[in-house]
Amino acid sequence: MTSNTVTISQRGIEKIVRHAYDTYPEECCGLMFSVKTRNDGMFIDTSEEMIKEKTTADHYSMDPFELTEKEKTFSTRGYEISGFYHSHPDSSASLSREDEEFMIPGMIYLIVSLMHGRCSGFSAWMKESSYTEPIRLEIREKV
Repeated sequence: MTSNTVTISQRGIEKIVRHAYDTYPEECCGLMFSVKTRNDGMFIDTSEEMIKEKTTADHYSMDPFELTEKEKTFSTRGYEISGFYHSHPDSSASLSREDEEFMIPGMIYLIVSLMHGRCSGFSAWMKESSYTEPIRLEIREKV
């Protein structure tokens, strides 16, 4: 069982939501990066936009070479990939069957819902080997 709370910076969530606005009415996608905290927890501090390989309103895929390059760049700054985000244009922030199918166990997945171009909420999820569970987001500026 994982911890059911993840802390993300206000700046990080704002950057993700702004990316969702910029790509609306299509889905956006990107990476979330974290730093370790004193108590061995995780603090998602920043995110990085990814270029979608396939441009449709309701599907995304990431270029593995771009992902590797961004992971290298951020690791030199002391960050590690903690998960992925994407938007659901004109749909809820619920986890879809396709979302769950492609999840990597142990990674956090953040979904931003945009209804008629306005943010109507977000949700976070984590998959373990045999189940997927919702994750509570705690938004604050610093740990």
